[in-house]
Amino acid sequence: MEAVGNFAAKILRLAPLAGFAAETARFDMQRMLNPDISGVEYRQGELQGYEARQRLLEREGGKCACRGKKGGPLEAGHIVPKAKGGVGRVSNLTLACRACNLEKGAMDAKDFLAGRPEVLMRVTANARATLKDAAAAGSTRKSLPARLEGFGLPVEAAYGCQTSCNRATGLGSAWGSPTPLTPPASARSRGSRARAGRA
Repeated sequence: MEAVGNFAAKILRLAPLAGFAAETARFDMQRMLNPDISGVEYRQGELQGYEARQRLLEREGGKCACRGKKGGPLEAGHIVPKAKGGVGRVSNLTLACRACNLEKGAMDAKDFLAGRPEVLMRVTANARATLKDAAAAGSTRKSLPARLEGFGLPVEAAYGCQTSCNRATGLGSAWGSPTPLTPPASARSRGSRARAGRA
């Protein structure tokens, strides 16, 4: 959000603007990971009937992903560490023995297993692309217009679903009919007077 605010401030210094128009969207992350998902599977998600640890044990065959050995306690470890943008989804976790987990530390699996490409391929085969960008866009969806309103100019919002519909039907521009989020000052003062008169 800070980057958007800084960019808007730079634009305002360079050009007079009458307002902002912003398009926000909600992402269906489950469908991004599996476009063909539908029905019960879509509603239940990938862990239906499983605990994460049980799912990992089954997927990895009860072996350390790095050494391929069975036996001994196994720990869940991040393929892409949280420090580097990894998430806690099962698709970003693997099982490793304590020694491997400690040796890997906060390294990315690609760096840790650089000398063992066949092991790296096996470990990352279950990993899916992280959805951190979609998650960030989704989490800032409501705060973006509020941040832009802080500049004191009118803000109009268009929503991704409107744009998709307009493209599919050929109606309107790509922006569709933006929804004003900040009414003009005259409307705000009229509304205040109307509410005050009803009290």
